[in-house]
Formats: sequence, C-alpha cells, structure tokens
Amino acid sequence: MMNKFALIIFFTTLFCKTISAQQTFIPDDNFEQVLIDLGVDDTLDNYVLTSIIYSLAGIDLSSKNISDLTGIEDFEFLEYLDCSNNLLSELNLANNTFLKQLNCSSNNLSSIEISNNIELDQLNASNNLLSEIDISNNIDLSYFDCSSNELSNIDISNNTLLSFFYSNNNNANCITVWDVDFASLAETMCNNEGCFIKDDNAAWSIDCGSLNFESHNFTIPGLIKGYNILGKNIKSHTLSIEVYKNGFATKKLILNH
Repeated sequence: MMNKFALIIFFTTLFCKTISAQQTFIPDDNFEQVLIDLGVDDTLDNYVLTSIIYSLAGIDLSSKNISDLTGIEDFEFLEYLDCSNNLLSELNLANNTFLKQLNCSSNNLSSIEISNNIELDQLNASNNLLSEIDISNNIDLSYFDCSSNELSNIDISNNTLLSFFYSNNNNANCITVWDVDFASLAETMCNNEGCFIKDDNAAWSIDCGSLNFESHNFTIPGLIKGYNILGKNIKSHTLSIEVYKNGFATKKLILNH
C-alpha cells in the first residue's frame, strides 16, 4: 500500500514539475512585450512560462501593432480578450473555451474561429475583412457587432438571446433571423436596452436561401412638389420595392429635396 501511495505522489510531482517548466511560444515581439509590461514575463525571447499564463482571466492587447497571436491557445482560462486595433489577419480561439467577451475589431481579419467558444456573451468583430463568420454555436451572445466587413451571408437564427446586433456596411441583402417581427421591432425601437442595425437594402428573413432578391426603384417627380417637411421643399420621391420569389415584398419611400 505504501509503495502504491508513493508512486502516486511521484507521478503527481513529476506532472506538476513538467507543467511548471513548460513554455509557450510567442513569436510576435509586440505580444510578448505586453506580457512583460504586465509582469507575466521578464525577457523578450519569444517564450513565456505556460504555468503563469494558463490561468489568466483577462488581457488587453489593444493597439499594440500585434500581427500574430500564436500562443493565445495556452491562455486556457481566458474570459476577456481585447485585441482590437492591431494587424491580425486571422484569429483562432478554439482552445479558449471559457471566453465570454471578445473585442477583435479594427484588424485585418479575413478568418475567425470561435465555434468552440460557447460561453461567449459579447463579440465585436467590426471593421475587418471578414467574408464569413459562423456564430451558430455561440448561443449565449447578447451583443454582436459585425459591421463594416465584407459579409454577404449573415445568420443569427440560433442567437435568440441577442439584444444588440450591428451588421451595417456589409454586402448582405438578407439576414437570417429566428423571428422577423422581433428583428424589425428591435430595428425600429432602437434604444439602450436593445438595438438591431442593418443596411437599408438588407431584409430580415427566417430563410434567406428561399429568397430571390430583386430591387426596383420608381421615381415619381413633382407629385408632392412644394410640400414642406421640416422646412425643406420636396421635389420628388422614390418608391423602392424589394421583391422576392415567394411573394414577400418590402418597400420604402425616399424623399428627394
């Protein structure tokens, strides 16, 4: 019995020593310099002790000219990450499964991997180069900003806890939602308790794949010429109608001064 107990103690000690001696590769000097400034590291040599960063709960890496976040995978207990205003072209956070808040806005991101981050509550990925983003597994999201990207397909149908959603300045004609009425109301009644914002030419739908988008504009000059609204003379108005193959249509009136 004593021999078995001693063996357990030996392997436990060996495991702890291995973990404490393990190092994480940090190839980006600007990334490592932040760790040095925080007192997490002491030498700019592209390595940091894994045992020190392993349990960090949050880190602010914003505006540090970082182009590579290799090493972030060993920050396994990270709950908050701000890496905004950097030079990142890709971001893989598959190993950071405790992450709740992520700000990766204003980078050069063309790809982002967050499918394992099921506890994510707030995500700001605005002002990037993303042509696609999958948040179908991030069902706890209450805040999602993907504005100013290159997205042509935006699907938030699984994200029923969203209160704030921003998707303007993209290439999407349609946004897949779980409830069209809810999305329309959140867009119309935008306030500090909730707000949905999209491009004017985009529609809400529960099935964007079934919609064949066409847009028709009709300008009718002079019909309300001379009518004054807020002190401005209206010369004409444009009726914009968006028609889909299932018969659904939306329309908006554009007043030209």
